Amino acid sequence: MVHAKYILPFNPVNSKSVKVKESSTGINIKFKSELPFFAIENGTVIHVGELKSYGKVILIDHGDNKRSVYLGDLNINQKKGDIVKIGQNLGFTEIFLNSSKTFFFQIRINNIPVKFEMNGIKD
Repeated sequence: MVHAKYILPFNPVNSKSVKVKESSTGINIKFKSELPFFAIENGTVIHVGELKSYGKVILIDHGDNKRSVYLGDLNINQKKGDIVKIGQNLGFTEIFLNSSKTFFFQIRINNIPVKFEMNGIKD
């Protein structure tokens, strides 16, 4: 486990429409409404694209071989090379026809997913 606490990559204002499930490789966030998502630390956007069957992805390099990965039904408002600050809006989740969607968030060190703590996650 990474012994640092990070801000949540989203603001759980509509907590009834958001469900968070932690896993050994990241967190899965199920949502039913459009939510903004945010940078967990300062960094540089190194990739924005799409993964077939998984959705859109944005990768941010935070230095010291640490990266954050945001993946899912996303409307990303950053591009490769952008410098982002902690808490900066990266985009919004997308919903279609009131269906539940999933947003996946992960931290990688040396390109290996690590378990971490997030400030604000409550069971």
